[in-house]
Amino acid sequence: MAKKELVNEKLYDLARADEFVGQRAKLLGISRRRLVQLLAAGASAATVGLLPSLDKANRAQAQTAKPSPIIKPTPPEFFV
Repeated sequence: MAKKELVNEKLYDLARADEFVGQRAKLLGISRRRLVQLLAAGASAATVGLLPSLDKANRAQAQTAKPSPIIKPTPPEFFV
């Protein structure tokens, strides 16, 4: 890309990200396409692994009532 095109911040960030992916792929000795496939597979596997734990947390919240934040009764003379 020409430096003239990198004045826009979004385009600059995209160009740097593209360079980073290219450098990492070269370092690992695989193609950029394969690196992106592996990253996508890892992200989806992490999401799938996270879903059951999120479901259990939601069920636990639904089954237990939240305690009141007020522990002691407040005296009425504190209110006008």
